[in-house]
Amino acid sequence: MQQEASIEIDRPIHDVFDYTNNNVAEWSLTVVEDVPIDTIDNGNVGSTFRCVTEDHGQKM
Repeated sequence: MQQEASIEIDRPIHDVFDYTNNNVAEWSLTVVEDVPIDTIDNGNVGSTFRCVTEDHGQKM
């Protein structure tokens, strides 16, 4: 599955990355759960997460 979208946000990149990285279930239409598995330096590159999505009543 591949999804792509873009949006322009008038905020510093660090604020946007922090919000999108730490609140996925809040802003995503399909993600219902996003749990950190192994975080590196407070969620930086190399961190892993378990992400559960739901579409038409089906979770994956």
